[in-house]
Amino acid sequence: KIIENIAGRIKSFRSPELRINSDTVKALEKTGFSIDSSVSSQRFDGPLSYGTSMKLNWLNAPRGPYTPSRNNPFRKGRSNILEIPVSALIFPYITTTMRISPPIFRSLENYLLKESINKNQPVVLLTHPNECIFEKQSQHWKSSGLTSFFRDNLRTKLKLKNLGIKAIKQLEITLSKAKAKNFEFVSMQKYSKQHK
Repeated sequence: KIIENIAGRIKSFRSPELRINSDTVKALEKTGFSIDSSVSSQRFDGPLSYGTSMKLNWLNAPRGPYTPSRNNPFRKGRSNILEIPVSALIFPYITTTMRISPPIFRSLENYLLKESINKNQPVVLLTHPNECIFEKQSQHWKSSGLTSFFRDNLRTKLKLKNLGIKAIKQLEITLSKAKAKNFEFVSMQKYSKQHK
């Protein structure tokens, strides 16, 4: 409500850690959202994130914007929601990938920008403002086993790599590259109006 008092009605949604289920589309419709960006088509996280079994659905989700089914957000349907997937191709097009492995990120980026031009679909880069500051590792919870090793320990160490100035410099390269290729930077709401 505070944000809407300043910026106006919020119509787009991205779930925390991109975790959604068969109720998400219906819940978004019921609460007045019209845009979602919680699917990361063709992305594979393996054991590095929570909700892995649900996220396997990403592998078959449409690559470009689509209207999802009310009961299955990973399939085309007749809901009132426009799904604008976070760009990916096995690796996600997110600034975490950019920070962990700039060479993989740049290869992915080159492919996605070319695909976007050829198929006239948006490129969606997922980033978090906290990546532009330096953060120390802290243990939020304690768990054990192999799952804990991947999700809590290894993932946390990777997510803290190259934060702050290093992340900002890499992000500047990405934005300059898109600008040089004449990409237009638009909000989800503006894109949804153009998409209709």
